[in-house]
Amino acid sequence: LVQRAFVPSLKDELAVNVGERVKLLRAYDDGWVLVEKATNDLGEGAGGSVRGLVPVHCIRAREEGE
Repeated sequence: LVQRAFVPSLKDELAVNVGERVKLLRAYDDGWVLVEKATNDLGEGAGGSVRGLVPVHCIRAREEGE
């Protein structure tokens, strides 16, 4: 779950907004994570998705029930 918005400055980075759901694919030692998010309002599996790098401080684990 995105807790802080991020605006990318490089083409391998991904724009995210507060409240969006992302899937963590890989964490790196330098403070970045590779995430995937759905490209439509229907959620994962219902359409396409995009992947990119986001600073780890922008996301948090989703609590059960969220």
